[in-house]
Amino acid sequence: MSCSAGPSYTPDDIEKWSLNVNVVLDSPRGRRKFKEFLSEWDLEDDEKTLQFWEKCNALLHEAHQNKHLKKHDKAAKIHHDRFEKEAIALVEYAEEHLNFDVAQLREFRQIVEKKDVQQTLKVISRAQSTASYLLKSKFELFRKKIQKELPPLNAKKK
Repeated sequence: MSCSAGPSYTPDDIEKWSLNVNVVLDSPRGRRKFKEFLSEWDLEDDEKTLQFWEKCNALLHEAHQNKHLKKHDKAAKIHHDRFEKEAIALVEYAEEHLNFDVAQLREFRQIVEKKDVQQTLKVISRAQSTASYLLKSKFELFRKKIQKELPPLNAKKK
């Protein structure tokens, strides 16, 4: 149970988050609220899909942050090795927990195993988009729920 008297988000947040699932996923607060919604409704498979989306997002962000490293630099080697391990872990997570089709999972694994960073980044980005797509139906339920929590328009100002 929450100790606060009302929602920890504003009508402006709800308006933004009601646009589409990608707006919610791109907002840390929106994602947190969406995750709470999925948990509250015991939507475990969708929680795992959201976790996968977050793992993809973190790996893509980290790769973007480290693209300036020199190819033969020790830090670049460490980053590259960690990137490869995390990419393989991402494939294994998808195979175990997500409702991706077999062909997509096979392509995901094959590209990651080739250890081509640019191709791996592309396939992770596509997998993240698939996760977003899989979350759309639950997003519609989430949107309806948060919109119901908005105060009536005439209650804002007197």
